[in-house]
Amino acid sequence: AEGPVRLAEAQMSVNVQPGESMRYPLNVTLAMTGTPFAIVPGMIHARYEGPGGPLETQMALQPVDEPLLEMPRVQAEAFAAQSGGEVQIREDKVGADGTSFSHWDANGHTLEWVLPVETAGRYLLAVRYCTPETVRRQVALDGEDRGRFTFPATGGFSSDRSDWRHEPLRGSGGKPLVLELGAGEHRVSMSNADGKGMNLDYLLLVPAE
Repeated sequence: AEGPVRLAEAQMSVNVQPGESMRYPLNVTLAMTGTPFAIVPGMIHARYEGPGGPLETQMALQPVDEPLLEMPRVQAEAFAAQSGGEVQIREDKVGADGTSFSHWDANGHTLEWVLPVETAGRYLLAVRYCTPETVRRQVALDGEDRGRFTFPATGGFSSDRSDWRHEPLRGSGGKPLVLELGAGEHRVSMSNADGKGMNLDYLLLVPAE
């Protein structure tokens, strides 16, 4: 095991006859390290010794990006305004925090949310989303255009497994964009900038370190 991985046992004996296929479960623990925006993957290296061997392989492990229930957030479906299209509220997406929405796939389709800020300060604006391909969204804060942002592919639309991922708005050099926000309500709009689909679970403001 490599990285934040722990194995219940380092080796096991197998007994498989010619023409048979057997499964041997192995308990693996992958610790969460870093922040939700910088998850460290782990690696398992496997070696088989026996008839026809040796054979070697390896597998990268990525922890499931669970909802951040302890952080204030605004559910994606609780948008204040919508134009240029119509999303579908979904209850069937694996791993979502309650409901989410899909069908945000038309170029120019814009949604707006109201984000409350209790204490003035420096924040990161992040979303929990999923998509099978890299997408781009134009973002405005309180009516000011903040630019076009990229959200990397997560593997799918969470139809049969959880593909959700947290991602902050990132500025130049890939660093999370720090926003100076006063106390009160702030309006955030995101517009589809490339005609590609992206499911959204929620938005949240994370205090910047």
